[in-house]
Amino acid sequence: MSRRWYRHGGNMVFVGWDRSAQMFLLTVAEMCTRCGGFGEEPDTDNFCFACGGEGVRFGSNSVTQLGLTGDLDEVAQELTRLEIPFPAEVRTDLEQDRAINAGEILHDYGQASQPSNS
Repeated sequence: MSRRWYRHGGNMVFVGWDRSAQMFLLTVAEMCTRCGGFGEEPDTDNFCFACGGEGVRFGSNSVTQLGLTGDLDEVAQELTRLEIPFPAEVRTDLEQDRAINAGEILHDYGQASQPSNS
């Protein structure tokens, strides 16, 4: 499965191509407010206590109900409904994933560095 993700506001958007199901996946998770989605306690290298190092708000479910779909336009429509952009680069990569029936791909689109409190 290809797995690609990017941040928007307080959310992490996960998209991908599932080669066995022959479908696209969309999950939108709320980021942990303590660590800002980085999974580490601020100003340390320790796992964030609030999210267990996952970067996702504990107990949060996906804010989308779309899940798997064979139509990339449905992904775009759902992101529009949630007022989350769907960058052209991400869409192009997903189209390529389907075309080559991609397997294991991991891609973080521009993870911002964690701000320091210095």
